[in-house]
Amino acid sequence: MTKFVYTLINKEGNQKKSNIDAIDREEAARQIREEGWHILSIIPARQAYSLALFRKKYKLSATERMDFTDHLSSMIRTGTPLVEALSIYHDEEENKEAIAFIVEDIIANIRQGKKLSESLETFPETFSPFYVALVQAGEQTGNLDETLGYLANELRREYEFYARIKSALLYPSVVLSVAFAVMILLIFLVIPKITELTKALGGDLPLSTRIVSTVAGFLTSYGALLIVLIIGSVVGLFFALRNYTIRAKIDPYILRLPLFGKLIKKFILARFLRIVGSSLKYGIPISSTFTMVGNVVGNRVYRRACDSIEKNLIKGMNVSQALTREGSDLFPKSVVRTVRGAEKTGTIDIAMLRLSTFYEGEVDRNLKRLTDLIEPALVISLGVIVGAIAIAVIAPIYQLTSKIR
Repeated sequence: MTKFVYTLINKEGNQKKSNIDAIDREEAARQIREEGWHILSIIPARQAYSLALFRKKYKLSATERMDFTDHLSSMIRTGTPLVEALSIYHDEEENKEAIAFIVEDIIANIRQGKKLSESLETFPETFSPFYVALVQAGEQTGNLDETLGYLANELRREYEFYARIKSALLYPSVVLSVAFAVMILLIFLVIPKITELTKALGGDLPLSTRIVSTVAGFLTSYGALLIVLIIGSVVGLFFALRNYTIRAKIDPYILRLPLFGKLIKKFILARFLRIVGSSLKYGIPISSTFTMVGNVVGNRVYRRACDSIEKNLIKGMNVSQALTREGSDLFPKSVVRTVRGAEKTGTIDIAMLRLSTFYEGEVDRNLKRLTDLIEPALVISLGVIVGAIAIAVIAPIYQLTSKIR
């Protein structure tokens, strides 16, 4: 008998861990089925202890995961045995500690008789449930090379998608950083010297300078406290958002945020459609697909919707009916109509992947329009603030030069 450590997750996203003695992984899975809970991972206890020590330290980046997947797909397609393909990749990347550790562990597991999907499952920080499920589907159908190739393309698409989002947000971030640095320089270095010089020469400070000087004095006296409060608030918000009850209350408001709410919905919808379409394309059971999607999309509103969709599918509804039950606010009528038409032709996977591509394009376009709107408003606002501080600096200098004349 082997001791296994397992992790379960329910529809609220809560997880619980325990252990069980079983002959093998399949027997353990049969024993730990619980109503309302889904198996997230089952790992031999010895291996789980090792992972507890190294999981956070050893994690592949997005580009490393993409290269790893692409390499395996190419090597397997040429007829190279799996272990040999992994060994070649290990030798090429052995100078990278994370890659070396993960690949060595995968090779060791496969040599012990485990499948690739089971070996990947032991590194959930690197390989998501969606990734593992597709690999498992590829193993079952004998199309592992094709599945890995598809995963590599999806990872590349996702990486480029996030890169475009980061690029769109880069300019406003740079402008804010530069403006903040200039304001700090003027308030804490220039204004105090101007104030001292004006008082030494018996001059009166203009109103604008007195206001900025008062602000500078306040920040000097209480700046450390403000920094502690800000850091504490950020840390508190971070942990609060990890609490299901708090997230469940906040997430509906996130979807209704002015300017950003619709963008966030389209982003979630694009991801939802991409994962469901990909899962159906490679034969993953539709009943387990929505549980997986719910755990990936993040937003609790959509997570509850995924759980509801799964229950309605079990009751006998088709996908379009289940989506309709969740309302057009979450799943637009155009999506439901497209899925309904695809159900008649048996091409739901193709329809969902096309819809995902459409919504990804919508996110790109909307994000560009949003940044085009924010950038001039940001520049004008910061220009007014910096200009006001600049006037507070120049005004006393002008007064002093006038007196000297």
